Amino acid sequence: MLLMGVVGGFVTASLVRSMQVTRTTSERAIALHDIERSLQVVGRELRVADPIYLAADGDYRNVIGAEVVRDRTVQIHTFLIEEEDGVQFLFQEITEYDLDEVFAVGGDPLKATPTTLPRRRLITDVDNGIDAVFTYYDGDGTELCPPEEESENEWDCDEPEEVFADASQIGIRLVRNLDGQEPIRAETRINVRNTRYGRVS
Repeated sequence: MLLMGVVGGFVTASLVRSMQVTRTTSERAIALHDIERSLQVVGRELRVADPIYLAADGDYRNVIGAEVVRDRTVQIHTFLIEEEDGVQFLFQEITEYDLDEVFAVGGDPLKATPTTLPRRRLITDVDNGIDAVFTYYDGDGTELCPPEEESENEWDCDEPEEVFADASQIGIRLVRNLDGQEPIRAETRINVRNTRYGRVS
């Protein structure tokens, strides 16, 4: 009986460790899939956007907009990095305008009648937060105006809105924190055709 108890203890401990490893691996795989899917959504809209809009309030690292023409509508996709209940999330907001109406009012979607779709949270499987940021690069891949350490909205350059409006690439960097594991880091960069300042607020 003593021998059976010792063997049983080893077997139980092995099973518990195996279940913990399986759960950790599963959590990491789900988190990685969630991040990759979110980057695909942002990347898809920014790649086809013309133009891309910078935040009117100077919050360039947390807000960006993309104007896309699709299915006889002009869509303004706004991606926002915001906190909800103390946890940071990446959101997508879409406002649509009828393309014919946009042409009728001179080509400016903001003069047409908007249809606002429900806000969507892109990073869904999160309970302990992410770190997310939009970044801007020149044609050589050098990051433009990295933020000052003391404030994410104070930039290491003069007139950052003009510098960012000339960016050749825009990136989004996501870091997902997992309890007891190394964080998952992912980033994508998109070549941009046309960037404007001032519409997204």
